[in-house]
Amino acid sequence: MDSWELDDGTLSLTSPISVLVDRKPYTTSEDKKGHDAFLGAKFPKTFYRWVTEIKDSPGSPYRTNADVVRDSIYLGLQVLSLRAKQSSTWNVQAAITQQEARIFQHTRIFRDVEAVVEQLEILSRNGDDKQALDDLVEYVHLFAAHPEGNKYASVLKEKLLTSRRLKGLLEQLEEALGEGLD
Repeated sequence: MDSWELDDGTLSLTSPISVLVDRKPYTTSEDKKGHDAFLGAKFPKTFYRWVTEIKDSPGSPYRTNADVVRDSIYLGLQVLSLRAKQSSTWNVQAAITQQEARIFQHTRIFRDVEAVVEQLEILSRNGDDKQALDDLVEYVHLFAAHPEGNKYASVLKEKLLTSRRLKGLLEQLEEALGEGLD
């Protein structure tokens, strides 16, 4: 692993904080090829005192304040990388959940409409087209007020168009409604 790489494969979203705490301090100022970069930023004086206290504490592995700052940035960047991964994971999970809900909703609408169409076919087969039309008009008025009414209408229209027995019923329905089923 290049000493500048953040992800050595041992960290995951479920890694305990002790994994970071127990790591060897990062104090290298250049990568394996001898490259380095200067990062400058101003901090409150309390940060300077904090860095100095850490460097000067008994048993400290740091020789200079710069070592403390390098290790702090290294650990911080690892945490920020995990946060970014977690955010992406959350976004993917949210998208999957939304898609599952849409699929479930579409399946439910499809089944609801299919059950009504089956009953309409039975009425039509028995020669009771007037009752089939009356029931269909009532059903359309029922789902028209539903927030997903347009989806019900779309599935119903598709089902009526693909049914040999009920194609004419769609035309009669649109005449009764005074508009198309869209």
